[in-house]
Amino acid sequence: MALPPLFAGVRRALFFHAHPDDESLTTGGLIALLADAGVKVRVVTCTRGERGEVVPGPLKWLEGTPELADHRAGELARALRELGADPPVLLGSPRARAFYLGPGFRYVDSGMAWGADGRATAAADAPDRVGVQKFSSNGFAVGDGRAAVRRFKPDVVVGYDVGGGYGHPDHVWAHVVAKLAAARHGVPFVEVAPAEASDAVAIAIDLTVKRRALAAHATQLTLTDDGYVLSGGQHHVLEAVERYRVSPAGPATRR
Repeated sequence: MALPPLFAGVRRALFFHAHPDDESLTTGGLIALLADAGVKVRVVTCTRGERGEVVPGPLKWLEGTPELADHRAGELARALRELGADPPVLLGSPRARAFYLGPGFRYVDSGMAWGADGRATAAADAPDRVGVQKFSSNGFAVGDGRAAVRRFKPDVVVGYDVGGGYGHPDHVWAHVVAKLAAARHGVPFVEVAPAEASDAVAIAIDLTVKRRALAAHATQLTLTDDGYVLSGGQHHVLEAVERYRVSPAGPATRR
């Protein structure tokens, strides 16, 4: 299968995502397309989504419990198998940890609340104390992101745009981590194109495969005939394309 021009010649691709399910929701089609073309695809997930809500139903009891993190990590592993990617890599784990930072570290989901401007912000009670720090304020993550790129030697790094898609602080920080890591090692950084981007490249995807991956995230969404419903009740229609662009030149910053 021929690769889209934006990914011509790519043999190894490294994706950075904030939480389990983001890889399937945002880039599942591209991951599957690359894997089907023989590209070795790895996904670095920055947190375990510990603070995520859970859809109504038999798994609702997991919400707010310590068990949710491991359950969502299992969902991530199943989704990546459906997409044809390698097993999950968690930021701060031995395969994505800077040697000078010591033993592995567990980055914690910042949680989310909706701000007055309609964009996502960190939850008011987000963890931020000695030994437990929310991902979106942890500068060590930059070193770990660089370590992941150094270890896996990708031909391209894929991540979010500067606004993190919809403003979630973990997504915004994941953009910074990914872009800085790519820049340090001279690797092209391709980002999910924001809706207003005039330079976006639309890539046709296999919705059947993407839906199978989404189905693995049973705590976070419910599939419908035309898309999915998130734990907060928001309904989204799935498109048969995903949009990407080469990240604009300039430093990695938070919007």
